[in-house]
Amino acid sequence: MRCATWIAAAAAFCLIGGEAHATNVEIQLVDVDIEYNANTGVISNAGLVNDDLAGIYFFSDGAQVGSLLSPAASLAINLSIPGVFGIDPNGDSVVSAAGGTLELLIPDSILKLTLQAAEIIYSPTVIGQELFRFSFIGTVGDIVSQALPFGLQIGNPVAVTLSTRARSISTSQTRVESFEASGSGELNAEFSTDPNNNIPEPGSIALLATIGLLAGGRRRR
Repeated sequence: MRCATWIAAAAAFCLIGGEAHATNVEIQLVDVDIEYNANTGVISNAGLVNDDLAGIYFFSDGAQVGSLLSPAASLAINLSIPGVFGIDPNGDSVVSAAGGTLELLIPDSILKLTLQAAEIIYSPTVIGQELFRFSFIGTVGDIVSQALPFGLQIGNPVAVTLSTRARSISTSQTRVESFEASGSGELNAEFSTDPNNNIPEPGSIALLATIGLLAGGRRRR
């Protein structure tokens, strides 16, 4: 069973410990592609290695401070949430394995996170057509590294959202088999002047990610 639907992914990261700062940093990602395969049990970026992004926009307190546009395969996201098996097509809650990653590249890495286990909640609804809702609740192990451009450096808390439209979703009688989705992403965090945040010490980050019905992402130009 396959259909095109709107899917939203919202992730809220709250780093425990460390110093928070008043200035807000926002990073917008253009043309994010994600996919899921029940045989491998992985939710990941689309593409052989990384998913190419069309652009990355940087804001400080709502004002754009810079942008990166990609005429070639130079901007990318690398996402992996492993161990996602047996999602019941009628609705389910399963727990992923630890060891996932989320990384932004330009093409060198500018932000890398490691992911611990996450709870995946799947809630389908029907409103004239079949619509699908996925929720992810878990933890992020570490902010491994960051090297953001335009003089930006983030502390905590951090919030990430992905807003994507499903190109295809497939289910069998026993499980969700796969989905492919495209859209945009957004990262919000407090600006940090702490030099230790360039390569932060290991911390515990609470992750709440929700994939649900959405009318689409937003982008400020």
